[in-house]
Amino acid sequence: VPVAAKEFYQKHYIAIAILIVYLIIIWIIAGIDQWGDGKEIAALGIRPRTALGLLQIFTTIFCHTGIEHVFFNTLGILSLSFGLLYVGRGKREFLATTAFVIIVGGFFVWCIARDAYHCGASGMLFGHLLYLVCVPLWERPFNWKSLAIAVVTGVLYGGIVLTIFNGDPKVSWESHVGGALAGILWAFLFFAMGSKCRARFENVNFRRFKDEQEGGGGSGGNQFE
Repeated sequence: VPVAAKEFYQKHYIAIAILIVYLIIIWIIAGIDQWGDGKEIAALGIRPRTALGLLQIFTTIFCHTGIEHVFFNTLGILSLSFGLLYVGRGKREFLATTAFVIIVGGFFVWCIARDAYHCGASGMLFGHLLYLVCVPLWERPFNWKSLAIAVVTGVLYGGIVLTIFNGDPKVSWESHVGGALAGILWAFLFFAMGSKCRARFENVNFRRFKDEQEGGGGSGGNQFE
């Protein structure tokens, strides 16, 4: 186990470092929020259909509406991020998936959400969740590791999907839906791109891959599926 953990860290240390820094930042902001009235922090959330709201797509993941909110999001983000790193093709896929979910899910909120500040990283959490669950649907050749992660993710977090429409006016169901749809869409797009495009996200030499393809490298074209 220690050896496996060391290899995992060596392979994904950049993504892990970014994740840790992000979590430290949101906890610092949550701590600051406890000393104020919360209005300044809430202003980091997305305000739909405003010019500033487009910028807030990138800041909303840093603000939460209380310690309980940030605590449960931290647990979900940690576990789902490590699941994504474990099943994925390296830090590029992790970062690309996260960026896609934040931007597309956030834009969904900006377009259709209620006129209020929509705060938190729940959209990113739902995006990672649905991405992991949907990967086995389109990944070819079939990957048993992806299926195992999808099943474990579904068992552990499937219940929170039912909270997307929980009826609480203080909860941004729009963020949940936007993140979930973005995760599903990215899973489809990523595995519909084909092995040559996905190779750019792998920890491999893409030039070598291209040369093998152009030179008729036989089975070399299937190693990145």
